[in-house]
Amino acid sequence: DVAIIDINELSRGQEQKAAIARALAHDPQFFLLDEPTSNQGIKHQMKVTEIIREMVMNREISVIMAARNINLAFKYTDRSLRLCNRSNPENLSQSAIMGA
Repeated sequence: DVAIIDINELSRGQEQKAAIARALAHDPQFFLLDEPTSNQGIKHQMKVTEIIREMVMNREISVIMAARNINLAFKYTDRSLRLCNRSNPENLSQSAIMGA
């Protein structure tokens, strides 16, 4: 259905999905994404993040992604790096954040 829509009429979520599809057409080894779910509702954030996770699992693509939603990031990532004050990064696991 999106294939017949004018590019200027796409929603933000559709734009993100189209950008991912365009990039996948080049068969990349890795993606570098800067907040791919910004300015989207939680439904679209989850869908885009699920698409990214499927790429990692099914196509063996590595992804480096900046994200502000820590809960969403932990749901779909293997490893996380939190930048608090831009000069002191922390390498985190889910158990470190959740206090386990």
